[in-house]
Amino acid sequence: MNNSFYLYAYKSFKTVYFEHCMRMGVIGTGSWGTALVKVLNKKGILVKWYFHDEQALNYLLKHHANPNHFPDVKFNLDYLILTNENQSIFEDCEVILLACPSAYLPFNLQNIHKHHFQNKFVISAIKGFIGEKALFVSEYLEQEFGVTPAQFAVLSGPSHAEEVVQQKITFLQWGSLQNFNNYSHYFESDYFQVRNTNDYLGLQLAGILKNVYAISLGIVKGLNYGDNFRAALCTASSKETMQIFQSLHYPVDDFLQYGYLGDLLVTAYSSHSRNRNLGIGIGQGKSIKTIFKELNTIPEGFFTIQKLPQKLNIHDFPILHFTKCCLDNPTLSPSYLTDLLKHL
Repeated sequence: MNNSFYLYAYKSFKTVYFEHCMRMGVIGTGSWGTALVKVLNKKGILVKWYFHDEQALNYLLKHHANPNHFPDVKFNLDYLILTNENQSIFEDCEVILLACPSAYLPFNLQNIHKHHFQNKFVISAIKGFIGEKALFVSEYLEQEFGVTPAQFAVLSGPSHAEEVVQQKITFLQWGSLQNFNNYSHYFESDYFQVRNTNDYLGLQLAGILKNVYAISLGIVKGLNYGDNFRAALCTASSKETMQIFQSLHYPVDDFLQYGYLGDLLVTAYSSHSRNRNLGIGIGQGKSIKTIFKELNTIPEGFFTIQKLPQKLNIHDFPILHFTKCCLDNPTLSPSYLTDLLKHL
């Protein structure tokens, strides 16, 4: 296939039929990107979806499913435009949804320049720092592409992709300085609810930190500690998160919201949580390399804990420090936990 063009899927008439409709460009073909595109697809929103993997793109055209994630979930190709060129999603889409792992965002935005983001509204569903400078997605987009806070929103909360594609009830939060209903309503349905906040910075930080705390909760489970202690540690993690917010001067009126406490709880306790499962493996004495091989992925929390020292002094936060020590020296996890207990 010639890589210099993009593919209009299934029915050619839709190019004319949707000429005046809102189009959303999507970067992210992993489990979360696939789940969000399915939400939009079910609502009849026209999505232009960038696939770097040309083989997966061709499979979707033929079988109406993403072969790498949820291959049993079918898409209506009447509402999909598939492309193997990242620049093409910026051509006629007023909204860009970023839903790839944080480590891959710079790669996915290769050959993209400031002018591509002019007059675009950007939604981030990414929960991780970007680059060696440990930037929030909003900071990275503003520094590299001139995307202002007024052009930006965060979609975050307790939302395992495995449940979203099964249309199980999910509540998320939309963090933006802009009017809440501008674009958030494109995601809303009877099973996918969205609530608003203007705290787009704090919502990003909460979505990043919860991955690290989920690792710590997994470690104590792997060490065979019971529900009593894990509940205490989760409570302490919530308190430590608020202390971090205060140290960075991010005011949060109410931590008891879906994108804050809710996201921490689902990541810390769900069997779907890759970060939790990473922690369980560490607690069981497995090597990092073995765990990654078993998970077939590197969870976001692993990258986050390596970059957090650029944002704050993790020695001031006992649970973060405990998690970093366990990742650096998994076999010493029991002794690190003994030390942590003195600070809870």
